[in-house]
Amino acid sequence: MGADLLDNVRSGRNPEAAAIYIASQVQAHQVQLEREKTLIRTPEDYAAHVRELQRAFGPFTFTWRQMGHHIQSLNGEAPTGAELIELTSVVYRVAGEKIVEY
Repeated sequence: MGADLLDNVRSGRNPEAAAIYIASQVQAHQVQLEREKTLIRTPEDYAAHVRELQRAFGPFTFTWRQMGHHIQSLNGEAPTGAELIELTSVVYRVAGEKIVEY
């Protein structure tokens, strides 16, 4: 299930398919600006997040690491066009055949 979410939604191929994989509300434990933060995401929020990444980094590939370019302001820094690589590690908690926490 998690691999399907990454392949079909997080990759940017079909962000609108998020509801197939994640529950109506998901606890998302994340690090933002080097601080731990827990967000409550809906499938719509998740899809919007993926589209935001596409606007910020342009078309990208995603194979357990996301590769793109810095084409939009990020954390207040002007875009540089430089290549960006984000490594991914994620653990999902599944209930009722949907991801409820990650």
